[in-house]
Amino acid sequence: MISEPEEILLSQYFARLPRHGNIDDYPLERDEIENMASTSRIDDDIKNWIRLFEQTRTPQGKKLRLNVDTFVEELTNEFINDDWLSEDPRFEYIQDSHYEIGLKFKKSEKFNLRLFVDGESIEEYDADIMDRVLNVWTIEPREKTLEDEYCYSWREVIQDEFLDGLATELERVFGPDSWSICSMNSAAAKKSPEGIEDSVSYYSRLYGANPESRPSNTERARIGTHIEERYIREYIESERGWIVLCTCEEEDEQFHFHYFVNGSPSSVDESEFIKPIGRKVRSKVRKYNETFEGKKDIEPATKSMSAFLGVAAALEVVPLAILVSYFNISPDSTSFLLAVALVVLGYILISITLVIYMFIPAIKFRRHSWERRSVVERLRDRNI
Repeated sequence: MISEPEEILLSQYFARLPRHGNIDDYPLERDEIENMASTSRIDDDIKNWIRLFEQTRTPQGKKLRLNVDTFVEELTNEFINDDWLSEDPRFEYIQDSHYEIGLKFKKSEKFNLRLFVDGESIEEYDADIMDRVLNVWTIEPREKTLEDEYCYSWREVIQDEFLDGLATELERVFGPDSWSICSMNSAAAKKSPEGIEDSVSYYSRLYGANPESRPSNTERARIGTHIEERYIREYIESERGWIVLCTCEEEDEQFHFHYFVNGSPSSVDESEFIKPIGRKVRSKVRKYNETFEGKKDIEPATKSMSAFLGVAAALEVVPLAILVSYFNISPDSTSFLLAVALVVLGYILISITLVIYMFIPAIKFRRHSWERRSVVERLRDRNI
């Protein structure tokens, strides 16, 4: 590991070297490096920094130069046991002044930091996060290279926040594409998550996908590097890969689909099934939510209706009394009985109508099926 004082010492050392040529060709006097060490807040009694240098003979006598292998190894060790990585990093010598440090992120494939220990070689290599590689310089290159968004100094990459930012960017670029079905806060997701899964299975079979199949252990493990198993609700085998129904943080608080080919994330647009299946399930969810909301209103509506019918029953006495008084109808006559019957019949019809209207949402809710198509839907899907 490179301590903060050693980091300052190395920065001073690299600043003394020319941009061109090989670092081995520019050794410095030991006194010069020791002066740098003293100004870098390194304890004079602790000479650990000397491990980063090696002695070399020159016509002018013994001098010190950077021990490149030790430096690269120490730089690589900065990433050991990092929470973002699935395994310890490794470095590899490529050619003069050029090394690569391989980082294996838990949710991504291998990523390379291409390290240069001179100021010119870096200009010959393009870096792009899409190619899973960044360039890292030690001796400051030309301004054009410094302006490259995928070019970093060696000091930047050993800061704690570097891997945080890189992992976030990799997840944004290479993370699994998704297609949302519904909110986890919706009535359907809260009250009937199994219904949503049943509907996904039903329409998957209808469109020719296979919800009964399961990926191999190897492919499942590769998918698991992108999505934790506990979030996965269902695997569906499709034409070239696997549709995954899950509730992972890629689509926060959402039931959604991902698509994987050979264990790697792929665009949902590459699957001919995800959107047709998803639209059908969305429709089922919407209908469930609508009928559930209507069902919730039954109890307060029942109380209101009871009060209304009570008032209506009382008020119907008034027109009956006016009718008897105006036409001078005797309470014992047939006409009076007929008037009473008409009033009662009207009251009953109004009550029945209100009851039916009020309980329609409950009836619809009871009849809701996650695996049944309506007549209209069957007509629309007659080509399936």
